[in-house]
Amino acid sequence: MQIETVGSVVQVTFPGNLDEDVAVAVESAVTARLVPTVTAVLFDASEVEDTTIFARTTLIRLQAVIGQGRRTSWLAARPRIRGFCQWICHVAEDPLAKVHMTREQAELWLTDSSRRFEAIQKRTADAIAAAKNGGAA
Repeated sequence: MQIETVGSVVQVTFPGNLDEDVAVAVESAVTARLVPTVTAVLFDASEVEDTTIFARTTLIRLQAVIGQGRRTSWLAARPRIRGFCQWICHVAEDPLAKVHMTREQAELWLTDSSRRFEAIQKRTADAIAAAKNGGAA
């Protein structure tokens, strides 16, 4: 596990096995770094191969704390781990938390000003408009 603050972003890189001990350590370390100048958190779960339900519970609690005005990106490429991360965002009910497959997507989200649901609505409206125009946007 690696945790560092880069500018206004706390970046967490999880190890291959994300169990409750790792989650509790991350919760403690990230909470301690949530100073007013920190505007976002990036969780990199790209190396995670296995998780536990107990880790999920701890990370939901942490996401709820982060979600008080900060953006969060969960970086995960494996489908099962993406689902794990999406569950955390969903249960924490944080509109500023989102799961991404690439670091570029994650970093773009952390600097964007839209909310998750607003972004979905805009993409849907754009797709409908493009369909009505015969596929041309």
